Amino acid sequence: MSDANNDPLWTAMKSSYDAWEQAATPLFDAWLRSPFFLGSAGTMLTGLTRVRAMQRKVMDHWWANVGLSTRRDQERTLHGIDDLQSRLVDLEARLADLEGER
Repeated sequence: MSDANNDPLWTAMKSSYDAWEQAATPLFDAWLRSPFFLGSAGTMLTGLTRVRAMQRKVMDHWWANVGLSTRRDQERTLHGIDDLQSRLVDLEARLADLEGER
């Protein structure tokens, strides 16, 4: 395997890339900070967010019509299980304390 630092092709490619990067960075920086780009990007992000929310509603409605639980149903069930588990741990601790007093 040849050493990349001694390869003239590699050195030429690297120097070309470095020159391109030095020239392009200020242009990209100015473009990415421009109100035109930021406004367009914000509008597109808002649209994508709305489409994603609509997609979730449609999928939840479809799953509910099929008879399966939706994400909201699953989250509610998991919250209930977590609450029951916390109460069970508390009851086990109380029982251990009562048995320790005997």
